[in-house]
Amino acid sequence: MIRYINCVKRRSDVSLEEFRRHWGASEFDQLIEKTADLVGASGFKKSFTLQVPENEIIQLMRGSEDPYDGTIEYFLPNAHGFEKAYATDEFRVASAQMTEYQKRFIDISACSGFFTTE
Repeated sequence: MIRYINCVKRRSDVSLEEFRRHWGASEFDQLIEKTADLVGASGFKKSFTLQVPENEIIQLMRGSEDPYDGTIEYFLPNAHGFEKAYATDEFRVASAQMTEYQKRFIDISACSGFFTTE
């Protein structure tokens, strides 16, 4: 199985509470579900980062930056579903809608997306 993982960071002017309100909204879930359908994903999972002291301890130990605020994972039979979807008007419209929604609370330039396999 292939996974596409999108790691996201909230905008600096967006509080954690506001981020989680947008993150948990049914509108966002519908956009994710539509994207999953268009790329042929067998499913998806949306997770947000826990606010626990251990995160800070790990950051200090490693000298790393703040963690991402959440992840969205799409489960795919292969990576080609995205390539095929990109060619369709329906996906371009859905992608634009997703981007516009995410701009409300996500710093898109600080996000990272990539494919993985088991």
